[in-house]
Amino acid sequence: MVEDGALAAVADRLKAALAPTGQKTPLSNVPFAKDPNFVGREDILHELERMYSQRQSHMRIVLTGLGGVGKSQIAIEYSYRLRKHDPQIWVFWIYASSAKRFEQGYGSIAAILALPGWDNPKTDILDLVCRWLSDVKSGRWFLILDNSDNIDVFSSALHKDVEQRSRPLSSYIPQTETGSVLITTRDRQVASWLSTGYASAITVDLMTQKDAEQLLHKKIPDGLSSAPERVELVKELDYLPLAITQAAAYISARATRMTVSKYLMLYRGDEVSQSRLLDEDSGDLRRDPGVPNSVIRTWQISFDQIKGKWPSAAELLSLMAMLDRQGIPDFLLRAGYPNALDFEAAINPLEEFSIISIEKGGTRFEMHRLVQLATRKWLGKHKELERWQKQAVELVSKVFPTGEYSNWDTCETLWPHAQEVLKAGIALDTSYLTQAALLYYMAWYSWLQGRHGVAIEQSQESLRIREQLLDDNDTRIFNSVELLGLVLQNQGKYDEAETMNRRALAGRETALGPTHPDTLMSVGNLAGVLQYQGKYDEAETMNRRALAGRETALGPIHPNTLTSVGNLALVLQYQGKYDEAEAMNRRALTGRETALGPMHPDTLTSVFCLAALLEAQDNSEEAASSYERALSGYNKVLGSNHPTTIACSQRYSSLLRQSAGAQNTEIR
Repeated sequence: MVEDGALAAVADRLKAALAPTGQKTPLSNVPFAKDPNFVGREDILHELERMYSQRQSHMRIVLTGLGGVGKSQIAIEYSYRLRKHDPQIWVFWIYASSAKRFEQGYGSIAAILALPGWDNPKTDILDLVCRWLSDVKSGRWFLILDNSDNIDVFSSALHKDVEQRSRPLSSYIPQTETGSVLITTRDRQVASWLSTGYASAITVDLMTQKDAEQLLHKKIPDGLSSAPERVELVKELDYLPLAITQAAAYISARATRMTVSKYLMLYRGDEVSQSRLLDEDSGDLRRDPGVPNSVIRTWQISFDQIKGKWPSAAELLSLMAMLDRQGIPDFLLRAGYPNALDFEAAINPLEEFSIISIEKGGTRFEMHRLVQLATRKWLGKHKELERWQKQAVELVSKVFPTGEYSNWDTCETLWPHAQEVLKAGIALDTSYLTQAALLYYMAWYSWLQGRHGVAIEQSQESLRIREQLLDDNDTRIFNSVELLGLVLQNQGKYDEAETMNRRALAGRETALGPTHPDTLMSVGNLAGVLQYQGKYDEAETMNRRALAGRETALGPIHPNTLTSVGNLALVLQYQGKYDEAEAMNRRALTGRETALGPMHPDTLTSVFCLAALLEAQDNSEEAASSYERALSGYNKVLGSNHPTTIACSQRYSSLLRQSAGAQNTEIR
């Protein structure tokens, strides 16, 4: 609980001002009764009391956070606690969402105080109340500006809903030492305009699980839930107070046939079901009657405001809503902004309105689950959903790199976003080809990660789309065919893999010519599957062709040339040509260590292959050393569960067992 001493300090500071004489008894015009079911937020209430009590002067604090997070409820609770400890303080509540409502609030204050001329239509009510607030003889006062979401209301003298004035509304909020101000807003920039900057802002986050579960428990009738069910529901609702209150109202209104368990089942149906439930407006006496009570409509107010004032921010929000809501990398978003300042101008309003948050490190963004849902519904309402689904697919496809080792970190970061954009399944030919390209790169990465089942599905779908939409001789078809062949080979489906590899080679020879690097890659890949089928002579011929072609086209130390060197070494080993195989293996290893580094997967593969050759030559000691090096590297680079790591571990273990058995035989 909040310490009484902190509240007393607030009251003592305010009482230190000149005591009023001949004034009415102070009261509060907060339009809501004290909530007997108020839950949690003690840390914020304590911080309010600490901040208001630390200065002997006028103080302003801003409660900022996502719409529906409970800012107004905290302000209401604090007002009652303050009045309890200091009954001689005036507490005034102003709805500050528009200039008209602000002036109406000042009119209510003037009426309560019975200020001279308050009922005269010609009286300047704003100036009248401002003068009273400015006078220390008026006594102590505490002003709450609720829903101050539009800074233009306060910063400009021009307003469409009231007469033109010579000064902005912010100038009618005096900085009298006997008064203080509490502001609630979704826009954190309000702290700069109406307060002393961001240092005066308190961010209101989502509730804790314990407080959220307690809130739900208090809001629904007894017998409709169990503690585990309540925990599940508040988790689904991401611990957002408004969503929890809305769900509780829905359940309570149907108490004879609705429980938390049934609500959960309905909510988990699909996005449409979630949107319908979160769009229910059941009424709430504890919220501003001028604002909606549903989560969807509450946030759509913010979306409309952002779209009207910062169109580029609304576009960025629309794009982000199509991605996975967590771990959105800034490099992905920046790819759509040639100018870095344009990106900053678009992202900043979303952060200021708490629509998005920045994850630790500052390079990734996160969107609240329900904000994503509401944004998608908002786009659907404006018939823009498909447009942004298409743009998201195009952006992710543009940024998603090849599956090569140097790109693995980027691939892993983009993976959940690639999966999310592909869910939409946009039915446009141009988007289909974009999806095919994305699937191809994802399959490439999956294959090298050892996720062969996933790679098969992705490469087959990529090939299906490309065959359907492209000319028969389009090289993109052969790219998908080749990748599918490689995955099939890793699955041990050698006949199917051979068919795919021969198709890719024939197509590339026709489209690109016999010496093109891509054609030579097909030659090498076909040699690989022939080797696994035991067709060593043909495999050696194909490997020598690939090597000779690459040495001419790419040079002797190019990574692709070294791949051919390693492949040739392997087939020579299988043929029992150990001396030539060892020379080739060592050439591949030395070249890769220089070109790629000692920990590159291709380098480790050369180490692994050399170990296997040395083992075949009965050089157990050097073979064991190479196996150990390869296994250590694979564990670090690929992970212990990768098929290649497992294969290396099994070969190394087998060698150690054989060596131990041989030693035991010698001892006997």
